[in-house]
Amino acid sequence: MEYSGVFKIDDEFLWTDSSVALSWISQGLRVGGVFVANRVEEITAVGGVWLWVPTDENPVDLPTRSMTVAQLSDSKIWWSGPEWLKRPEAEWPKHPKNDTDAALLMMAVADNQEPKYVEEIVTHPERASTFAL
Repeated sequence: MEYSGVFKIDDEFLWTDSSVALSWISQGLRVGGVFVANRVEEITAVGGVWLWVPTDENPVDLPTRSMTVAQLSDSKIWWSGPEWLKRPEAEWPKHPKNDTDAALLMMAVADNQEPKYVEEIVTHPERASTFAL
């Protein structure tokens, strides 16, 4: 750790708003496909604990939301992160479909609407294929 002589780091938390990426990371190298498995290997080599952040509270996404430089420089979340990050870890957001470490579910967009979980979109589950982690 390059900062070990300056201060002690107990844990490293890494954040993503991508349910797919979290699913791949949680599967480790047994995730399907060589390309994805290689990316997962690179990501997990960094170490740390991977957690979910709501998209609207993800500072990394701010520049992709058509913000001007002035708006970005005035953004509290850009400089300080989400407010909940200052609270105890137990109060940090949990993935809405993963409160008990259940398998993460894929999201999809249908008919140009807001993203929804696949089970909310599929009207005839008996005709849909399944995928198990």
